[in-house]
Amino acid sequence: MESSQGHLTEGQVFKILQDKLNSKPCRNQGFVLDGLPETFSQASMLFSTEDTESRDSDVESRAPGYNKIITPDYVFSLEASDDFLTERVRDLPQGGAEEAQLEQDELLSRLSRYRRLQEAEETVLDFFDFREIHSEHIELSADDPEYVGVVKRITEVVGLPKNYSRSFEEHKEGDPLKKEAERRQVLAAERRRRKEAALAEMAAQHEAWHRGMQEVQRQEKERLEAAALPLRIYLMEFVVPTITEAMTQCCALKPDDPVDFLAEFLLKNEEE
Repeated sequence: MESSQGHLTEGQVFKILQDKLNSKPCRNQGFVLDGLPETFSQASMLFSTEDTESRDSDVESRAPGYNKIITPDYVFSLEASDDFLTERVRDLPQGGAEEAQLEQDELLSRLSRYRRLQEAEETVLDFFDFREIHSEHIELSADDPEYVGVVKRITEVVGLPKNYSRSFEEHKEGDPLKKEAERRQVLAAERRRRKEAALAEMAAQHEAWHRGMQEVQRQEKERLEAAALPLRIYLMEFVVPTITEAMTQCCALKPDDPVDFLAEFLLKNEEE
């Protein structure tokens, strides 16, 4: 990277491009390469399975095995005169030409480079011809400004576009991801509802149990009070008056042995 002053080398660029062409989207849905590769050596670097430095110069050695997975099935060469291209660029808005780097000097430089590449001993189209992938030459002209003929010819060679999106029936049924998300939301809401219902039922059961316990305690208290009533009457009639009198005498006299005093008082009261 230091020798290239921070720029990717050609080999690194084509290695990245190879990885992209080997990706699932490109292998499943196809791809379009526009302007790359530009030369025979670049095509060899990108598509061949052999080391380009080890090949001889004869035609047979120029057609080794190639990576059929990433090599295009169709090659189109759009041909136009310099005057046509110059006029087409001249019709572009000023901002569009600058953005595409197609100002007058840049355009002439790029056209000159392109013509030199096409006059080379072996061109990028030769790479495909050697592998029986013959390019389709399509002439561009001012008579077809919308390039309807170009699109028609490409369609005749390649076939009608293939729709990789969802079908009308699938669209009508709705987005499966959205439906799955909605289904999960419904399930989550149902789980929350069941949890809240279970908690409410538990709270109601606890409240009923608490009220039941309070009622049991009240009834037990009433039963004990009812059972203790005869005993209370007996004590109040025969025991409490004597004990009360004994306690009163004890408090008034303050004997040294209050227990013995109470015992003697009760015995004396019993004899009387």
